[in-house]
Amino acid sequence: MNKLKFQNSDKPFILYVSPSYFPDGRTPVPDVLTEPEAIRFLRLDMCKLKNPYMTMKYYRAKGLIRAVRLSKRNFYTKTELLRFLDDLTNGKAA
Repeated sequence: MNKLKFQNSDKPFILYVSPSYFPDGRTPVPDVLTEPEAIRFLRLDMCKLKNPYMTMKYYRAKGLIRAVRLSKRNFYTKTELLRFLDDLTNGKAA
């Protein structure tokens, strides 16, 4: 079980994260994900979107999600994707 530290406006808190698996239930999610893996992790490929890559680009452009650009590819940390989902859940994302 991993321990993640977050800092919000009030006080820091620790979140314990159990291992995550892709929707197939067998493949573990790595700590650093490629863009197709991030799309799969967020299940954007299951939402019947025409182009989930454009959705990820939109989230990056709005500053809702951060990616690390190496060469010509975007990579996402699992922590960043979980933070993004937490912000959406708590209404912090605009």
